[in-house]
Amino acid sequence: LLSWSEFEQLLEDPKLRFLLDKLEIAAGDLKVLFDLLDDTGDGEISVEEFIEGVTRFKGAAKSLDVGQVLLRSRRLERHVMNIEKLLTDPNDESALENARKKASKRH
Repeated sequence: LLSWSEFEQLLEDPKLRFLLDKLEIAAGDLKVLFDLLDDTGDGEISVEEFIEGVTRFKGAAKSLDVGQVLLRSRRLERHVMNIEKLLTDPNDESALENARKKASKRH
């Protein structure tokens, strides 16, 4: 798994920069791309996720914009599902733990 700081270091590699240029992915879009690939929100992506994501989002920034909306939508859906679980079963330990984790990440 790669964190954003590790990913940034890899971006110094001329071969990777060349590849991203050929895929029409601008340097300014890389943080957005990283966040899109990190759909769990844990701050890390696998090499496989990176390769799959780069090929999926290559081209115009419009693809990244749509991808960003999809990511936010998936995360929002998970939050809503956790809220539903808490409302239907306040004793659901996994839903409580997920809610606590999300709350601690925001502060």
